[in-house]
Amino acid sequence: MNNRIILIGSTGFLGKNIANNFKKNLIKFNSKNLNLKKIHNIKKVATKFKNSTIIYAAGMKRTRGDNFQNFNLNLKLFNNLFGFFFENKPKKLIFLSSAEVYGFYKGKKKINENTNLKPVTMYSKSKMIQENIIKFFAPKIGYNYIILRLPGVFGKDFENQNVISKLVSALNKKKYFELKTSGNELRDYIYVNDVAKIIYKLSKKKLNNLILNLATGKSFKILQIIKYIEKNFKKKINIKKIKNKKNKEYNLKY
Repeated sequence: MNNRIILIGSTGFLGKNIANNFKKNLIKFNSKNLNLKKIHNIKKVATKFKNSTIIYAAGMKRTRGDNFQNFNLNLKLFNNLFGFFFENKPKKLIFLSSAEVYGFYKGKKKINENTNLKPVTMYSKSKMIQENIIKFFAPKIGYNYIILRLPGVFGKDFENQNVISKLVSALNKKKYFELKTSGNELRDYIYVNDVAKIIYKLSKKKLNNLILNLATGKSFKILQIIKYIEKNFKKKINIKKIKNKKNKEYNLKY
């Protein structure tokens, strides 16, 4: 039986932590050893996909620019790889999506996997399109899938792209944290090592064709998170409030 695991995007924030949980049978691909922009590069390794479990953690983050260029790039990278699944059918595909596919959710009920998708950013729209491709072709090609919709993920993020990383960085480096909303919107942040451990366990389980919201289930206001960090570090964070009507507020209630 083939227990080979293939991780696409092994050098990213999530990818590095996912890789640390696999001690054997893991093949790591990243932009240095597999250029997803070039079909002929993928073709050289495509036979490894057959009967493997593929974890897709690649793509351009929204924080790198929510524009058409990155929207198009994310779809191109995914589609170039996906095209080889027809002749090299994987056993399972674990795809890392985003809770942003729910858009500016303002409902009273908590978000669940059946909540309507209303993506408003180009990044989240690209995630929704990729999800639809996976679901549509699963019965036609014959692979199983698990789609994980992630909220904010925190950990040792050296790029300081998420809110918690920015807050801690502002506290330690005595910089300002730019608060571009009222701070009353609800968020759920999950620790990166927990995400990695869950993905490892899911790769071993016989759970198929699922869409899962991966979250702690406890949502907090940004202002609450700020107070919690200040309390634990026993330091005040310099907050710089920036008023911008374009910054719409939405809640992630799990």
